[in-house]
Amino acid sequence: MQKPLQLPTPTCVSGRIALVLVTDAVTVTATATPTATAQGGEVQLGVSGSATQGTSLTYSWTTSGNDILSCNDCTDPVVIISGTASYTVTGIDEWGCTDSDSVQVTLLPPGNMVIIPNAFSPNDDGVNDVFRLFGSNVESVELFVYNRWGQEVYTGSGSPAIGWDGTYKGVEQELGVYVYYASITFTDGTEKDFKGNVTLMR
Repeated sequence: MQKPLQLPTPTCVSGRIALVLVTDAVTVTATATPTATAQGGEVQLGVSGSATQGTSLTYSWTTSGNDILSCNDCTDPVVIISGTASYTVTGIDEWGCTDSDSVQVTLLPPGNMVIIPNAFSPNDDGVNDVFRLFGSNVESVELFVYNRWGQEVYTGSGSPAIGWDGTYKGVEQELGVYVYYASITFTDGTEKDFKGNVTLMR
């Protein structure tokens, strides 16, 4: 009786090549929310990963700056920002194959400031999935979004973490340009209104 074919242990290849026979490829993507903040601002880091052969990934974070992460070996560390820095995460599977990705967080200058993206892509890749406003000294946000027919598709208020995920009543909205109105309250009590366009992409 012929013996079954014995496959070798997978060998590591670059994280973004197609699977060939028993080669193993690890891919990781790092995220940060927000990607810019004032000194002392809290940033949520995150990572998503996959492996073509491996079933278990472990992670390790490093930074080019001096800020201390809440954990160095988890998927979602938090960091309090004191300066612009890059955060790099490395994923490794049980075969020893690895991949790394980095994300930069920018320190905003002192004073009241608002940054409003002109596009976002709610495709669940962990990058720019939500349209939200952020900046320096922002205490609260009130945000309204309308489609091209003038229909309100989103309204929200609260912390700067609020934002539109590109859906209306649970239904994904079509690609295109939407109009937003926003009212910002800063930590010193001053308020400022904004109006503009944002493009929904996928």
